[in-house]
Amino acid sequence: MRQRRIDLGGCTATEEHPDGSENTATDSLVWDIQDTDAVMSLTRDHLRPNQAVTLRWEPIREPA
Repeated sequence: MRQRRIDLGGCTATEEHPDGSENTATDSLVWDIQDTDAVMSLTRDHLRPNQAVTLRWEPIREPA
């Protein structure tokens, strides 16, 4: 995923299972800053029906 013109403070990933349980998926998460864009890549193999992966990122905001 690419988010244009953002200063990224962090990125996390969560794997959600059909039974409602969750675990971290950051072992397969890679993110970096390229020029003014944040580029994030997440790979999960063998997801089952009703299983999902959620990617969240936190932009660095300028003080008001």
